[in-house]
Amino acid sequence: MRKRLAEFILLIVARIRLKMEKRFFKHRSPKGWEEMEDLENWNNVRDLDSDSFDYVINQLPYKSDAMQGFMDYSFPIDRPEYFFKNLPYGRDCDDWTRVWCSYCKYHKQVVEEWIVTTIRHPFKDSHFVAVVHEDNGFRLLDYHRWHLKPTVEQAVASVCDHWTSYDPENLLAVRYKTWTP
Repeated sequence: MRKRLAEFILLIVARIRLKMEKRFFKHRSPKGWEEMEDLENWNNVRDLDSDSFDYVINQLPYKSDAMQGFMDYSFPIDRPEYFFKNLPYGRDCDDWTRVWCSYCKYHKQVVEEWIVTTIRHPFKDSHFVAVVHEDNGFRLLDYHRWHLKPTVEQAVASVCDHWTSYDPENLLAVRYKTWTP
């Protein structure tokens, strides 16, 4: 019962966040980010193979959102250049997930964004991940590309393999958005 209630609340929070996403980005992203220095250029990396893309995006530093993620936001999928700017803040897990989604969408792959967390600490332990639909399975994407799994659910659950605060029995996962080519 507790897990179902927590999933229901997380689903409501996800729907509100999705509806408010553009507004949050407009008001919470660093002012003048468009003019900030490029650390890399989307147009130079979007055609890389996925292993090379993974390497390039992981050369960029993690930057928590303002207020330590209290008002978390994601950049619009059609503005992946945001991720590659020399930002003072605002390059965290949802941004890694979103840049993967931009990459997958550019490569005409179906990709889903998910919010994952735990029953014990549903807001403190929350994390964004993506799952890309590949020809021979489903792959979890967050800060890295992970191993293929036979189902979307198994790919999402594989976050437990590398995030020690997550375990399968206490994992909560809600699909946030599906992007199609």
